[in-house]
Amino acid sequence: MTTQPSDIAIRQDTDPLLDLIAAKSFYYRRAKTIIGIQFCVSVLGSIAIAWVARHYEDWKVWTTCLALTIPILDALILDRLQSHYRTLGARVQERFDRKLFKLDWNALGIPKKPGDEVVVHAAKAYRRHNPEMTGKKGWYSAEVDKLPIAYARLVCQDASCSWDKTIRTAYRNGLWVVLLVTIGIIVAIALVNNTGSRDLIVELYAPLAPAVLWIAKEIIRQGTAIKALEELHGKVEGLWEKANREQVDDTTLTDRSSLIQDRLYAGRARNSLVFDWVNTLTRPRNQETMEARAKFLVSHSRHNAANAR
Repeated sequence: MTTQPSDIAIRQDTDPLLDLIAAKSFYYRRAKTIIGIQFCVSVLGSIAIAWVARHYEDWKVWTTCLALTIPILDALILDRLQSHYRTLGARVQERFDRKLFKLDWNALGIPKKPGDEVVVHAAKAYRRHNPEMTGKKGWYSAEVDKLPIAYARLVCQDASCSWDKTIRTAYRNGLWVVLLVTIGIIVAIALVNNTGSRDLIVELYAPLAPAVLWIAKEIIRQGTAIKALEELHGKVEGLWEKANREQVDDTTLTDRSSLIQDRLYAGRARNSLVFDWVNTLTRPRNQETMEARAKFLVSHSRHNAANAR
């Protein structure tokens, strides 16, 4: 019988843990800024190049060279910078989760635990812009504290999978729209102007190739992340069912939760991020869904204190 109660909902808003949230937000913001630069260079830059190629005949050779250079610079410089800050953010977030969930650090899976010097600098920098930590408090539902911590962890991990999957799906759908519109514009311009094959390649295809490539790459990356999250979410749900049928003991449950946490970290460190505005647009609905889901899981758990009476 599990006796250690959960205090996740209370402790998540204490200063030491809020510092970790601020630090990971700082690093993620930097990574997302680089994504924004990638979007501007690859997509908006490609549109500008295409405009120049259509209106200035003498510049077509240079616009083609520039269009070929953009994906190379994106892969060699911007992708690497984004990965650096994304991994830092994921490590700090992992430190937050494991401290909050009272799980030991997995030194084998994540050898380099972020030190206080990494956290303090980033937390102070972030708090200068958001001193009240607006939108960063009360992440996990207060309902989880009605359960023992071994079961409360699973509810929180269930929420993490669902939330991440939802915003990534919305972002991927938006990227599909942008991609189809871009391709449609290329086809429409070619048809309206009766563009020959040579001019079509030099004036439209080559200049806009970096935009199509970047969007397609992001769609594939988000699709891979969504598939992994769906698989992990299924494992969380399966473990929850076994736990509530008392088919696993508390030690095994804690070990499995730690493995799930490893997978969450790996996805955060590996997968391309999503712009903050996507999270802002979907947040109200996601928050409502997450709260309802937590209430449902807690109310139907035999380990709920109210159900045990």
